[in-house]
Amino acid sequence: MLHSLTLDVRKSVGFILGAGKEDANPPRERSLLGTGFFIDHYINKARRTLLISARHLLNRRSNVGRDDQARFLWINDKNGRRMEIRLPDRDDWAQHPTTDVAAVECTPPRDWDGYCHSSSSLLERVKANALPIGEGTETFFAGLFSGYSGGDGIEPICRFGHIALMPRREMTLKFYPGNENNVYA
Repeated sequence: MLHSLTLDVRKSVGFILGAGKEDANPPRERSLLGTGFFIDHYINKARRTLLISARHLLNRRSNVGRDDQARFLWINDKNGRRMEIRLPDRDDWAQHPTTDVAAVECTPPRDWDGYCHSSSSLLERVKANALPIGEGTETFFAGLFSGYSGGDGIEPICRFGHIALMPRREMTLKFYPGNENNVYA
């Protein structure tokens, strides 16, 4: 059970990169900045696939020492090979004003070997109060091991640990106008 769960989590992750300097001689490679994960969200029975990440990655400097607008996403295809997708510009992302969360609509290609979590899996107050979740609860998440991102394909890792402190306030995630969810961040 744990193996299939961590495999789904690992397949829901992509690596976010900053643009290299294309006019350099030779051109510089993209710089790894962090990760994002996919969720499916339904609005009026229409599925939207969102990439969720940390807001600070949109403002993080790449290896060329400047704040690049261009961001890219590496994901794996069904053959385990890395694919690159250009992400929408920073201004097109929904960015929470006080927490380190950003989201953008991002539909992966058909040959993507990935997994989308359901937006219903986000922790809402009603669910949180009904579950025995708190300080000390075991948890895990997928991410980027900065020392090795993979060879021909990306290789996310799973980190395990315990919750050290639970949030005491809710935040509202607004996926689209008129569609809000109160979740713990």
